[in-house]
Amino acid sequence: MQDIAPDFQADVKALLEILPKNIKEYNKIFTGNVIAKNRMEGVGYISREDAVAYGVTGPSGRASDWACDVRKTHPYSIYSELDFEQVTATEGDSMARFKVRLREIEESAKILAQLVDNIPEGEYCVKVPKVLKLPVGSWFEMVEGCRGVFGVYLESDGSTKPYRLKLVPPCLPL
Repeated sequence: MQDIAPDFQADVKALLEILPKNIKEYNKIFTGNVIAKNRMEGVGYISREDAVAYGVTGPSGRASDWACDVRKTHPYSIYSELDFEQVTATEGDSMARFKVRLREIEESAKILAQLVDNIPEGEYCVKVPKVLKLPVGSWFEMVEGCRGVFGVYLESDGSTKPYRLKLVPPCLPL
């Protein structure tokens, strides 16, 4: 089994120190770029209504002013205990999607800063059986992925193979 490297926390803290300056530089270079502005502002517009109707989640949906971050709307794991904002924009174009993603890096840094000193000691990579036998029933769980909501639907008849498995990625459902 593996333990977390002792300098892991120091590495994360060093990253959190330099990240704000770098984000500011990325923002200045890219959003101030005439070519980027011409190619992204007003391009690929998605209204809030269309984002909701088509199920556009993640940064793309939030750039159309749809507050759909699963970590806030249906908190899982430790997210209900963390202080972070759900980043949205109202423009709905490609530039808004870029800006939302950039601001989400800042929010991720806020989350890391809250967690880095509270990592429990011990193993982080634990062996699990190669075959899991699930109890009879059905489950659906959602998590926030980098492109939006990722869902998994599972039905079990009690055997080692699921009766039904449906993946719901933030792009085309499988």
